[in-house]
Amino acid sequence: MKKPKTIVVAVTLVISSASAMAMAQDGQFFINGNLGQSNFSNSLTGGWDKTDTQGALRLGYAWHGVWDYGIEAGYADLGQASQRGSYSYTDLNGKTQQAAYQGSFSARGWLLGGNLKYNFNPSWYLSARGGWFQPRTTSKYSSSGIALRQSQNITQDYFGLGAGYNVSRSWSLGIGYDYYDLGRDFGHVNAYSATAEFRF
Repeated sequence: MKKPKTIVVAVTLVISSASAMAMAQDGQFFINGNLGQSNFSNSLTGGWDKTDTQGALRLGYAWHGVWDYGIEAGYADLGQASQRGSYSYTDLNGKTQQAAYQGSFSARGWLLGGNLKYNFNPSWYLSARGGWFQPRTTSKYSSSGIALRQSQNITQDYFGLGAGYNVSRSWSLGIGYDYYDLGRDFGHVNAYSATAEFRF
């Protein structure tokens, strides 16, 4: 997945959402949350446990029509990839010793983007979203009383697809997939979630 393509999608969604303000006659504020599993994919975590619990909270405004267009802002916590283990070393007396170690790599940050939804009958919908993701990535490593920590703020992009059921004009439930780019050095995160949305 090349970053320029996802940026184009994100920009298109945001511009489409903004232009819909002039055409749509009906709209609602919304707040939605999703919870599920993340899967980290990068060269730094070979052999690690790359899955964790992840979630996001978004709020925004959507204009209704054949297609619903919206803008959104929020925060995503993607969890972490982690590893624990032990290694052998020879001490100053020439004896073999065992030492435990643990490491982790996490990502969480702010979201800003646009979304669209197609209601293919009054109850069921398909959705897409995309925009900018500004995560703070944190790497930790500790062993034998030594602890290392490194954090970095970056600006990347995200996009997602979903499907679900409109319980009422105000409530919907669904499932979704989101791709969060963490940059060339840190790879990306695939996130699979259940979603609930309230519109008002």
